Amino acid sequence: MFLSTLRRGVPALLAVTGCVFTSGGSNGSGGSDGADTSGTAGTTDDPGPATAASGHSGGADETGGAMQCYGDTTAGCTSLSWATIVGIIDTIYLFQNSYYGYSKAEALALAEQLYDEGVVAGEWLRVVTLQDLGDGRWRAHVAVAAPDGHPDPSVATDAFTVALDGGEAVAPAAAYVLGDADPGEVHLELSVVIDDSGSIADCDANFVMAGVSHLFETIPPVYDASLVKFATDVYMAQARTSDADALANAMRTYCTDRGSTSLWDAIAMGLDDLPDSDGMRAVIVFTDGLDNDSTTTLDEVVDAAKAGGVPVFVLGLGLADMFALSTLAIDTGGALVYIPSGEQGLTAFELVTGFVSDSYIVEFEAPSGFDSVRIGATLAGGEAVSDAAGPPG
Repeated sequence: MFLSTLRRGVPALLAVTGCVFTSGGSNGSGGSDGADTSGTAGTTDDPGPATAASGHSGGADETGGAMQCYGDTTAGCTSLSWATIVGIIDTIYLFQNSYYGYSKAEALALAEQLYDEGVVAGEWLRVVTLQDLGDGRWRAHVAVAAPDGHPDPSVATDAFTVALDGGEAVAPAAAYVLGDADPGEVHLELSVVIDDSGSIADCDANFVMAGVSHLFETIPPVYDASLVKFATDVYMAQARTSDADALANAMRTYCTDRGSTSLWDAIAMGLDDLPDSDGMRAVIVFTDGLDNDSTTTLDEVVDAAKAGGVPVFVLGLGLADMFALSTLAIDTGGALVYIPSGEQGLTAFELVTGFVSDSYIVEFEAPSGFDSVRIGATLAGGEAVSDAAGPPG
């Protein structure tokens, strides 16, 4: 019971043990996700919390335009010091030797790299989706990271190889960047899940809005997406559409209860909203806290994503549990970006966007009944990366 409390509410527990946090204010008097109930409506530009049952779009302002959910400010963003993160980790390991599979030394090493760099360094290739096109033709959607852990848009299309069932690596039938894809042939389904709980400062929200706009404007126009916002309740802020302006506008004007953090429930909604398809699908998540109000568990989310072949790309801010989020990203074939300050929100969304927009399509032929395919590539610096995947189902 105590360890469950620790996992679900580290900020609240550490407040009891005497640790101090600087996590930015909410629309009212502020507060971390351990005590979100202090958030109330702030300035007159903020329509305040929506009804808990349904949420709502912001009302009209004096000029007749759509009401914004957040104050227009870039001051007062969340900012978390390295010393605070070390204090959190020290407290976690007072009561256990392992947290989400990490020893204390491993947790400190991961946290330091994420705090300093935003991502875990190291090159990799991940087969995001494997799609059966029929007649022995297959299409793989592949994400690639450079040695610094950032998305790598510079892989030459003739650098990819395909090996079936452990056989010889050969050139694929075709390889090209997602941006060169024909919208009539290649389609991507996204669910974007955004934390709107009480600990999100207006400053944080403004940088996140800029990041969400960048995401929808930058990804090649081969996608449909929905926007899920969550606090205590989970809301479908914008139904699935290819309209980038409608998606960005929902981020600005669909206001929530600004309560606690139903993170796993929100990701579950994002997964459920993806159409049934063996085509390319992904979930992108932003959060600044620990789940403290879901009925869904992390394990259930991971299992559902893996069963559907859906990678989860995560952006964590401040007090976000980087260890739980790392587990979510790694186990589903996605990636984690972490930022200690809300002012880094746009930069972080640029990174997350890159994992999708700077990805590749690899097409190959395979006989029926093959068990696995290993797709490889040689990066510009000569590093060899590869990943194996089996046919869906």
